[in-house]
Amino acid sequence: MGENLLGIDIKARIFQAVKDGIKVYEQECGKETRFGEPLIGYANTSEVIFDMFYDHDLCKLPRKIYNPARALIIYFLPYTQDVVESNMEGKEPSKKWIQAYHDSMWAMMKINASITKEISKFGRLVSLCNVPTDWDLKKCGPEWNYKLAAHVCGLGDFGPNGCIMTEVGPAGRFGGVLTDINLVPDRDFGFGHTESRAHTPEMDAEFLRIMAASRYEGFDAFCSGELISVCPAGAISETGIDRRKCQEYCKTLNKFVPTPDVCGKCYLVK
Repeated sequence: MGENLLGIDIKARIFQAVKDGIKVYEQECGKETRFGEPLIGYANTSEVIFDMFYDHDLCKLPRKIYNPARALIIYFLPYTQDVVESNMEGKEPSKKWIQAYHDSMWAMMKINASITKEISKFGRLVSLCNVPTDWDLKKCGPEWNYKLAAHVCGLGDFGPNGCIMTEVGPAGRFGGVLTDINLVPDRDFGFGHTESRAHTPEMDAEFLRIMAASRYEGFDAFCSGELISVCPAGAISETGIDRRKCQEYCKTLNKFVPTPDVCGKCYLVK
């Protein structure tokens, strides 16, 4: 259900803004990649699970990025089937997959501009969550983590290397913005009334589950033979994924943002 603002379904307007941004990308950017029907999700910036991620140094707190923010809007741009199939062949990531990764940067810029324009019509505020090169080489991850945010927004659960398994699969890119509009969240973790915020047995169990599902080494992770064999970096063993090896390989594909997204081989193993 959308949130009414002055009698207007603001969620419906935001979703249309995402689609309008994709159209602008297709018309103006001259890039070859096209995307499937987008997904969108919402979370309250005070959702306690953000504290859990923050305490484990996995993600900045939304309100530390933009203090007035009350809601987080996350969208997913699915890659088309031809891009997905191209990356299921061979040992190295396909040219189509790598091109889609780079082209999605342009698409997200247009989408963010479209969302900002729409929300500004109501005199409300919008902020970006990060910049494209926001990557921490020491912890082998982004300072702001869209995948964790997408999980909070109800867009999916975790899979290999921290990818998010959405209803249309893991292949694609996440983007989003923060706003001071109070929007109804799409997921309730049931942690909202805890006094100790990120430190309860239930939240500790949830954190360990996420780490194991993401195949982090040292978190009771198990990787299949297929998952091990598909990694061009040799970063995957039975007990998990060596993030540093993964990062070093991905730096050969994108030296500024060496994320597993730019390779994506392990994402496509079921």
